[in-house]
Amino acid sequence: MKSMKKAWLVIGSLLLFISSNLQAEVKVEFAEASTPETKVWKEKLETSSEVQAVVDFINERLQLSRELLFSYGVEDGPLFDGEKDTVFIPYSFLVEVEERFSDAQYEESGVSVEQATVDALVHTLFHEFAHAIIYFNEIPVTGREEDAADSFATVLLTEYFDRGEDISISAADLFHLESGDYETIEDYDFTGEHSLDAQRYYMIMCHVYGSDPESYGVNLEEMFEEERGYKCIDEYELARRSWLALLKPHMK
Repeated sequence: MKSMKKAWLVIGSLLLFISSNLQAEVKVEFAEASTPETKVWKEKLETSSEVQAVVDFINERLQLSRELLFSYGVEDGPLFDGEKDTVFIPYSFLVEVEERFSDAQYEESGVSVEQATVDALVHTLFHEFAHAIIYFNEIPVTGREEDAADSFATVLLTEYFDRGEDISISAADLFHLESGDYETIEDYDFTGEHSLDAQRYYMIMCHVYGSDPESYGVNLEEMFEEERGYKCIDEYELARRSWLALLKPHMK
């Protein structure tokens, strides 16, 4: 009888060891690039420590109920496809973002065009990952999920990454540049699942300001009136507390 109990203990330990080493993780794949511009970005992505840091953070810190694939080089996106358990990122997205920052002479801000483009991608990866973990792990969300995903990305970057606030500012600035595409705003522009680009810009900047008003107040105090600035502090703290509480059961 004792030998039987020992056998079951050994089997149980082996099963526990196997399951702990077969936890669902994020995998990455790179499709072939078809143009000189996309080939350049394919090579950059394959060697980018910042893009890899996103994957490492998720795999080391968070528990997923299913495998998730980051697929680069497709036609559509950025987007999360729940049927394929995949986040799709086109190389053309990076080319377009780079062109926007270049046309805006973004390097005058003190951040290079290439760095700003990578920053926008990192924020986008966390945004799309937010949709994935909400879907996989059945995390409750009240309100618009797209806004929640923006908040998720900004909070995780701010709380866990050295340049998190600066990464979020670059991503917000991209929305600011994209907001210039609107000559006029029609009624149907308000019916989409996303907030308007200008709204996304101000929400992210509000979170950045609220996360550290002493450090970012010099640059952002003119953007928000004093009363709004104080509310940004409260809103960031609420977003931070809420997301960390929702993620706690899913942290390793």
